[in-house]
Amino acid sequence: MAFTPTSTSGLNTLGAIGTMFGTGLSAIGTFMKGSSEKHALDAQAQEVETAGVITKEQLTQEEEALRSQQASAYARAGVKLSGSPLDVMLDSATDYEFDKLTADYNTKIKSNNLRYKANQQMSNAFFGMGTSLLQGTFKLGDYMKVPTHKYGTEDLTG
Repeated sequence: MAFTPTSTSGLNTLGAIGTMFGTGLSAIGTFMKGSSEKHALDAQAQEVETAGVITKEQLTQEEEALRSQQASAYARAGVKLSGSPLDVMLDSATDYEFDKLTADYNTKIKSNNLRYKANQQMSNAFFGMGTSLLQGTFKLGDYMKVPTHKYGTEDLTG
């Protein structure tokens, strides 16, 4: 059977155009949302890294101040920096070094988690975009069918 325009063919064309337009907007919106969320998570990861550097620097300054206070207190008391006093200073330095390593590790974990979430947001955006496009394509297929008699349709795609 050949295609015969009917009074509904104009409506089908408008419906098809609307479906294509809506599908495109949906896909673009999904991508933009994912991209925006990725950028926000990347910015948070950068803030965590910056805060980690600041924390590490603060610990270094506290360590230096404590070392100076301990050395000064021992010198005022006339104690030589050997044996127990030196062990106390060494333990303090070791504790601060451990604190700095822990802070660095925690910073990396938090930052990596945020960056992973950022990448997941982009993956989700691409899948959402693809889903929107596929759904729109299937809806568009409905407009490619026109009624040819009272109870049936004829597929124009082949």
